Amino acid sequence: MSFLPSWLRTSGLPSLLLAIAYAFSGQLSFLAQVDDVLVTPVFFLPEGVALAFALRFGPGIWPGILAGQLALALHQGLPLAPALSISAINSLEALGAVWLYRRWGGQPHFYDLRSWIVLQGLIFFILQPFSATLGTLTLVFSGVIQNFPDWLTAWQSWWIGNAVAQSQLTPLLLLLMNRESRAGWAKKILFPLAMTAAALGFTLHGLPVVGIGASLALFQPLLVGFGLALGLKAVCAASTLTSLTFLYATSHAIGPFYFGENTNLLDLNVFLVGISLIGQFLAVLFRQLKDARQKERAAEELKREEITRKLKTSLTAAGIAHEINQPLSQILLQTELSLRNLAGKTGKDSESAEAFRMIQGRAEQVVDTIETIRALLGNVASDHQSLNLADVVRSAVLYLQPALQRAGAELRTEGLDSPRTITGDGAQLHLLVSNLLRNALQAVESLPTDRRKISISLAETPGGLTLSMEDSGPGFTEEQKLRSEMPIESTKPEGMGMGLFLARTAVENHRGRITFSRSPSLGGASVTVTFPK
Repeated sequence: MSFLPSWLRTSGLPSLLLAIAYAFSGQLSFLAQVDDVLVTPVFFLPEGVALAFALRFGPGIWPGILAGQLALALHQGLPLAPALSISAINSLEALGAVWLYRRWGGQPHFYDLRSWIVLQGLIFFILQPFSATLGTLTLVFSGVIQNFPDWLTAWQSWWIGNAVAQSQLTPLLLLLMNRESRAGWAKKILFPLAMTAAALGFTLHGLPVVGIGASLALFQPLLVGFGLALGLKAVCAASTLTSLTFLYATSHAIGPFYFGENTNLLDLNVFLVGISLIGQFLAVLFRQLKDARQKERAAEELKREEITRKLKTSLTAAGIAHEINQPLSQILLQTELSLRNLAGKTGKDSESAEAFRMIQGRAEQVVDTIETIRALLGNVASDHQSLNLADVVRSAVLYLQPALQRAGAELRTEGLDSPRTITGDGAQLHLLVSNLLRNALQAVESLPTDRRKISISLAETPGGLTLSMEDSGPGFTEEQKLRSEMPIESTKPEGMGMGLFLARTAVENHRGRITFSRSPSLGGASVTVTFPK
């Protein structure tokens, strides 16, 4: 007894609505009945409605199909026994559709190509062959169909008519039942309906077209355009209107598929199936490609946000460390110079040397502490993968090309034409090269234009890959190179050295080594980065 209240709560109202919609749409379908002998018309709207309700609300709506089909069959004058049999067959068809569609991974929204293929395959090759075979056999046993030719014609019309209706109407109804898919329905349904109505009016009354060829030439591009521009809803709405209009026109002895006293049902069915399936396929395919591209963009955006977040953390940590280490660098440098001056002296000078050594030791402890904090807070987590370092260098050069042109600097490159494979984080390596190149560019900006020269080279060595950046600027002084393990000072008079500091962080993240010297060819700074294999 508990089954009935549960069914009423979950499927009662949808079943009632389905029964009403089934019977009403069936009466509309018979208005476009081409062959008066057959019980089933060429385009049977209730089948599309029933399948949509079954996939949307589940197998519990089968009583709505049974009641709707029974009422429709009895109203058309079919005896009770075959009417009940066909109603049961159509109900079983819906139950099988739900089970198979879900089992084969179909989704209600139809925006993925797999779901669309599963649905159309079920309709044309399983559901309607099942329904047409049992339904027409019922008509044979009940005496409605008397001979084999009539049975074959009935079977073909049942199969194609129901399949066309389900193929076009079911996706449209399911999309309209989906709250997310209803967005923009006016533009994606009313506009293509208006365009299709205009094309139908032109075809039936203003254009002397005869046969399938001219009809395909007019309507296939129209539906393809709807599919690519407006999506699946537009194609389904336009094809449904086209099918109903052509069937109604043909049943009333007008249109391109009526020739005198003859009706070419085969060409008509091929036309209706062809324009719809091609348009739907392209709409779903284009939507899936579009969704895939959007997912790629979203993933890229998330990656950029993650890189930005990590770089902000790194910049903050690097800035704090730099601000503390900058004066410490000067203290250690001056302490080292003072110890050199006091070397070998005795007396008070030796006591001063001892004091300087104590200051030097304490300062180095502070440097070690700051470096530990910087490593914990500012060491950007690397996303290592195999990449071409030459591509990274070329990308960085392209990124700074406008700045190079504005400065009028001459850039020479070497070794970038051959693949240089490395395992690393492309974003960090790009940052490394960009900072080194930007620092070199700023170092030569104060020089005359004809002396602004920068060189980048990339070469393989027995230990790995070597990236060299040289410029014609002032270069590193001996004092700046004296303690290369300290935070790097800029080669520019007003520089803070932040770019080189971040470059070192990137090198450390890749287990590399960075050294500083004077360029033998350009006379300025030379920075060499070696990456291990």
